[in-house]
Amino acid sequence: MDLAAATKKTAAAVIEWDLDSHGQGRATLAHLALDVDDQTIVELFGTSDMTGVDCPVGWPDALIPFLTGHLDNVAGPVLEHDGIAGRRLLAYRDTDRFCTARTGLIPLSVSADRLAHPAMRCAVIQAKIACPAWPPVPGWLRPAGRGLSGGFAQDLGPQRPRLQGPRQHGNRTARCAP
Repeated sequence: MDLAAATKKTAAAVIEWDLDSHGQGRATLAHLALDVDDQTIVELFGTSDMTGVDCPVGWPDALIPFLTGHLDNVAGPVLEHDGIAGRRLLAYRDTDRFCTARTGLIPLSVSADRLAHPAMRCAVIQAKIACPAWPPVPGWLRPAGRGLSGGFAQDLGPQRPRLQGPRQHGNRTARCAP
């Protein structure tokens, strides 16, 4: 399978292998199709001894904690990916970095194209706005609401200076603890 995001750009080939008793043989192209939909892929998978798919299978390890932190108003996992080096950890898997180190070639990102990089940067900026004193004392701020984009930091400790103005937005707050 050459799997694309769109059915019309997905292709499938079925190869029949004929081997003699010595393991010698030949491959014959038995089926070739373009515009392959999901059901056809499932059916071919069920009738084949072996299936190969040209598609990334996996995500960068850092991506889920970053997204979860952003959604749960926990700035720590977001702020750990500040700058281009941090965004590269979100965009590329260990496999991608290994290949780049060996070949000098940069593969396509499984998690981010051009538009995703500014979105990642924006998430870090939102976390910085929510937690200007990063890194804070653990437990300084509490989580509430969903997403750093709508929630800002509110200080809960009596000894700590209260964040004023736009950092507090309704009852939504961000937690700066890692």
